[in-house]
Amino acid sequence: MAKSPGQSEKRLTSRQRAFIAYYIETWNAAEAARRAGYSEKTARFIGSQNLTKLNIRAEIDRRLAAMAMSAEEILARLKDQAGASMADFVSVDEETGEAKLDLAKAEKAGKLHLLKKIRVGDKETTIELYDGQAALVHLGRHHGLFTDKQDITSGGQPIQIVTIEAVEPSMTDEGPEAEGNE
Repeated sequence: MAKSPGQSEKRLTSRQRAFIAYYIETWNAAEAARRAGYSEKTARFIGSQNLTKLNIRAEIDRRLAAMAMSAEEILARLKDQAGASMADFVSVDEETGEAKLDLAKAEKAGKLHLLKKIRVGDKETTIELYDGQAALVHLGRHHGLFTDKQDITSGGQPIQIVTIEAVEPSMTDEGPEAEGNE
């Protein structure tokens, strides 16, 4: 029977599949082995050993590739962050004129990924969006709008480049032995 492109050469056991999931979560092979049900005594050895098995490594690599963001996705996220507005998260009560946090509005507009923090307190809820200015800087660098310059000087003066020409000594009677006789 033909194998699908993502299928490993050897089938994975349920414990190996659990190890892979926990490894991707923790990035710690011993901890992943413990959580997957391997004994505490052997977890470190088994975790290390599992990472060398080709079928396990291939499955880890396949899952990581599936999780990775493309350059286009990263730029799209930065663009969203740079253009984020609190208006996407606030609704104004028409009767009172009071502004209220409206996460349903933000969710409907697909803007919840722009939230960096949300704090729910007794009297108020506060939100923080990702830094739009930082996103703009990242986008500007990507597009080559900024040039980071390095000043290569010596005490405020340009460094002088000196070229020294190597000369081979001549092999005459007046060579190194002759110099000592004078």
